[in-house]
Amino acid sequence: MKKHDYKRLEIYKRSLNLACEIIEICDEIRPFRLSDQIAASCISIPSNISEGSTRKSISDFKRFLEYASGSAAELETQLIIYKRTKHAKIESADKWLLEIDSLFAMIQAFSISLKYRT
Repeated sequence: MKKHDYKRLEIYKRSLNLACEIIEICDEIRPFRLSDQIAASCISIPSNISEGSTRKSISDFKRFLEYASGSAAELETQLIIYKRTKHAKIESADKWLLEIDSLFAMIQAFSISLKYRT
């Protein structure tokens, strides 16, 4: 499989931007355990995309895209939980939830497109 330059992939750029935005406010999120979970899952999305892009086969890359999608689902759930707590003060959560929806669709479309590449 031809290696992908993950830094040029739109899904990588957008998931990296999302992670950077969320990491900036993690200190404000209470309880702390939820903050840690949010930080871990948002970092995991671009990390899995970049790691998968270096794998030797398309099926390996697709598996890491599935991991990235799973991390996005975790992040979505954690943000929903956060929004329902009495501690919720971050107005950006709704914007981030919309971005996660976009990332789900982009990851799925990219994964499907990989089977047509050599």
